[in-house]
Amino acid sequence: NHTAAETEKGLTLNSDSSLVVHVPAASTLTIERTAGSVQVRGLDGGLELQQVMGDASLGTLGGDVRVETVHGDLAIRNVEGEVSVRQVMGDASLRNVRTVNVGIVHGDLALRNVEGDVSVAQVHGDALLRTVNGDVTVQVGQRDVNLSNLGGLVLVEAAAGDVRLRGGLAPGKHALTASGDIVVRWPAGAPLTFTASAPEVTNRLALDKEVEEEDGVHGRLGDGETVLMLTAQRRVILRELDEADWEGQWAGDWASVAGDFAGFGVELAGIGEQISGEIAARMAEFSARMEERFGPEFAQTMADKAARKAEKAVDRAMRKAERVRRQGWTPSHSSPTSSQSKKEKQATTEEQLKILSMLENGVISVEEAETLLKALDS
Repeated sequence: NHTAAETEKGLTLNSDSSLVVHVPAASTLTIERTAGSVQVRGLDGGLELQQVMGDASLGTLGGDVRVETVHGDLAIRNVEGEVSVRQVMGDASLRNVRTVNVGIVHGDLALRNVEGDVSVAQVHGDALLRTVNGDVTVQVGQRDVNLSNLGGLVLVEAAAGDVRLRGGLAPGKHALTASGDIVVRWPAGAPLTFTASAPEVTNRLALDKEVEEEDGVHGRLGDGETVLMLTAQRRVILRELDEADWEGQWAGDWASVAGDFAGFGVELAGIGEQISGEIAARMAEFSARMEERFGPEFAQTMADKAARKAEKAVDRAMRKAERVRRQGWTPSHSSPTSSQSKKEKQATTEEQLKILSMLENGVISVEEAETLLKALDS
């Protein structure tokens, strides 16, 4: 049951059950409170969410977005306006947005493809920031902070875990502070001036100048217009960025792919078992490579963190799949015949994941995704 009333501010709707509302694209929408989850798509006007007790999924929005409190997970995609988030009790994932201002995220935070600046007050889980054209500020990270492909000035005031930076930075002064390790993978030959302050500093960059003083290790490469201040309570490691560096790709990209899969909210037939097998295989290779490069202690620490991250993503995927089924959409899957080869099964799974990726990015609709998944099984 629902009621509607017209006021000076516009039309007000109240409902004690699920509600589907179609409004003109230019409308401005405010959702004061919902006991369940919220999905908003294709709105050109402004959007405000005040209190969402479940998850919130927002996409293809032309105006500014303001989110007060989401008690579940938050996913935001393709927003032309500014995004402001005060508090998320679960995980938050934002992609293809203009600018971002985040208060507190109690789970993990993933920010990708941001045109402007990013400001984050506090993240209780891991933070991943990739491809940000503007300045980046992270005040407090309670776990690890992962950074790559950043175009502006970068400031990480305090990370309780590790800070990992992949790629160069713009000219100017940048500062990273961590209670754990700071690992920097810097492009070969890119100009850099750095000061590294930590109990242990390992430099594998071909520097023009390196000096060890009381306040830390100072190094310079090229004109040094990019200044990087590194402060860690454990170790600082600097090395050249290798695009084929499997460890860097695993630690950053694989973790984010696992997180993306969790956000699909769809369970493929047998996918939990397949992912678990993939995790085990990758863990063995990951640990061996890390032990060869940095020693057994560091290798074990990194392997444990990567395993926890991937396992958490798988668990989240399964829970979201169950939630989607309760909402009434479950793709049909036929069991593979005994004559199918292992290669054919792998190809089918990769195609399924590509379809789900297009669905998650808004390229295709739910109905189109279901049609394509059924076609793969036929």
